[in-house]
Amino acid sequence: MIAKFEAKKAKLKAKNSELLKHVIEETTKYKAENDELKARIEELEKGRTDTVVKNIRHDVKNAKLKTRVAKLEKKFRQSQNDLSSKEPVIIIEFVISGIVSEVQLTIDDLVLANSKISEDIKTDAFLDKVNKKNVSDNIR
Repeated sequence: MIAKFEAKKAKLKAKNSELLKHVIEETTKYKAENDELKARIEELEKGRTDTVVKNIRHDVKNAKLKTRVAKLEKKFRQSQNDLSSKEPVIIIEFVISGIVSEVQLTIDDLVLANSKISEDIKTDAFLDKVNKKNVSDNIR
């Protein structure tokens, strides 16, 4: 009977060894897979951090652009209000080939036209003066 128990004990030890070997193989396999997954997680977390940093930079840039757009819109509205508050001073009708068109001039338009006219007058006077000097010099 002892021989039977000894034989059974030997079989159990062999099976136990085999199972232990299998467990060690599986554990090694899972450890390798686990290491790969940990490396992948680290890579993804690094990529996520980079993405978060990029998103923050874009958010800052977007905020600056929104502020700039708001300022430009405000200036535009102010300029529109300034233009709409000027009342037309003169309405002139031109009849060309049977077509009537109206031109509205504001005070600013008249000042601008007058300044151009005065510049033209000054230029003409200067050129006349230079021409007279040249003619006078040629006569002598």
